[in-house]
Amino acid sequence: MKTRLLILLFGISLISISCSNASDKIEDKSTEESVEEVGIEEKEEETPGETKRALRINEIPPAIAANVPNNYANSIVLDADEFTLPDGTKRYEIELEYNGQIVRAKFDELGNHQGLAE
Repeated sequence: MKTRLLILLFGISLISISCSNASDKIEDKSTEESVEEVGIEEKEEETPGETKRALRINEIPPAIAANVPNNYANSIVLDADEFTLPDGTKRYEIELEYNGQIVRAKFDELGNHQGLAE
């Protein structure tokens, strides 16, 4: 199990290195445990017809990755989720450590900041 986890972490490291500059601005503070958990696709209904999928940090769309530092300077990305609405549009919630607090920022699929999740 440890060998598989190390191989997984090594692969993720290689992928992270090859990500765009926008993605490189986001610091990944996920632990070995959360990397394994986040990699599992989960389908939950948040609101009727809406599905939720956990994202790895390197799966955050580039438009959002570019806007996180613009809206939350010096933040650390902890978790990310993608929500697909019944009409096919997507929205994203990014959990951040920002100014010593944990916040969940909302973004649309174009990377526009939509405020904080409740």
